[in-house]
Amino acid sequence: MVTDPTLAKPFFDEPKNFVYKDIQAIYSHQHPSLFTLPSMDYYKAIRKGVAPAFNSSNLRQSFGRLSMLMTSAVDYIGRKGSGQSVDIYTLATRLTMNAISLSIFGADLGDSADAWETRPKYACLFEPAIKWVIDSAPVPFIRYLTFIPAIRRKQAELRALHAEQVRMVQRLRTCNPSLSSLGGHLLALMDPATGKPLTDGQLEAEMATFFFAGYDTSSSAISWTLALLATHSHIQRQVEAELAGLGLLATPEQPRPRALTWQDLGSLDYLRKVIKESQRLFTVAATGTGRMLTKPMRVGRYDLAKGTLIHIPFNPMHRNPSAWDRPEEFSPDRFDVEGADYLQPDASKDAESSAGAHEGVNSSGALAEDAELHGGNLFQEKLSSQPAAGMDRTERSQIRRYMPFSYGQRNCVGQNLANVTMLTFIATICAKFTLALDPEMGGLEGVKECAVVALTLQPKDKMLLQCTSRSGPAAQAPA
Repeated sequence: MVTDPTLAKPFFDEPKNFVYKDIQAIYSHQHPSLFTLPSMDYYKAIRKGVAPAFNSSNLRQSFGRLSMLMTSAVDYIGRKGSGQSVDIYTLATRLTMNAISLSIFGADLGDSADAWETRPKYACLFEPAIKWVIDSAPVPFIRYLTFIPAIRRKQAELRALHAEQVRMVQRLRTCNPSLSSLGGHLLALMDPATGKPLTDGQLEAEMATFFFAGYDTSSSAISWTLALLATHSHIQRQVEAELAGLGLLATPEQPRPRALTWQDLGSLDYLRKVIKESQRLFTVAATGTGRMLTKPMRVGRYDLAKGTLIHIPFNPMHRNPSAWDRPEEFSPDRFDVEGADYLQPDASKDAESSAGAHEGVNSSGALAEDAELHGGNLFQEKLSSQPAAGMDRTERSQIRRYMPFSYGQRNCVGQNLANVTMLTFIATICAKFTLALDPEMGGLEGVKECAVVALTLQPKDKMLLQCTSRSGPAAQAPA
């Protein structure tokens, strides 16, 4: 296990290890996926083929519909009544699943206006199935012991998930998605081994990957970010001030501010830092990545043999005191410094140094292919023009400490959509409501205690927030 950013760096060039094959059964009963494949021709063809669906031009085209989706969710919160509790985790799950549905099919799930706090069918099927696949991964042969009633039930749950994924493929085949959508790009993919379009089985594996990655990670990240804002009133007030400066904040005098636009995303500097800091403290991809060495390697004082399995968990790396000053503190200002995603020459200078040396995973990037919003990436840090003291530019550019979406060629291809979704929804809800944690959650310590790892770091069951309308008389930040 490696949690030191400097020691971890060389391992990212190595292929994924065989552990990923153990969870392949969740995506398809017969085919690997973009997530489970090693870096081979098929993986590269899939990655290259779908990447354009997440560039800024295509995301901008769909932003209007995405924004309407956010508004619908926020309107639901408003209808519940000012100060009422909302299960933000369940709402965010339905929201993000609708967002990925828009990206694939060009249409949302067709939910009723009051369905926001009920878990979507796919999530209800996926979550018990992924738990079963993970639990049985160390001894996968037990999945075939169906004469045992409990195992028979688990396998039936897995088959029900696969049946739903097959129906999703059938929907994709008949919905005629636009060529610029993720669905359009999936249908246009060619298997490099056959030169033919992907089969239904191959499409099932890829669509399941995008659906799970699209809803599970983003819904959890939204929940953690809003919970942190609800428990840090001074930071919530700074977000409020930023929104007010852009004319986006609801007030008693202006209960209907102007709507958030695509162009506004590039101006939400402080909120972007809040999301990044939330992803550092509650890294959704907490378990990190696994690699297998293809050659002997000396790292630090360790000699590692070919075939050694390496585990790089991101959550401990993001809380490593040798890499971060005050690692347990929620401090968005640590990302004020240029290059803050890079390892600092002195971890105690997070908030002081004018230059950094460590970026994580295309960082929390969004819109990575273009140069339209903050250099093309809503969350990407630029290096300062001067090297940090004690480190030359080459060292700075190679050592990374922040990687919420993994790092290198295997980073999350859909991170741009994830970041646009998170930024848009969090801005929209914060513009309309003051957030406070429901007493049932048990304060900040209760939030920490409800974190569970089920492949990703997610709230256990729910995340209850009290949402008070800013346009009413009680629109005050919580004390």
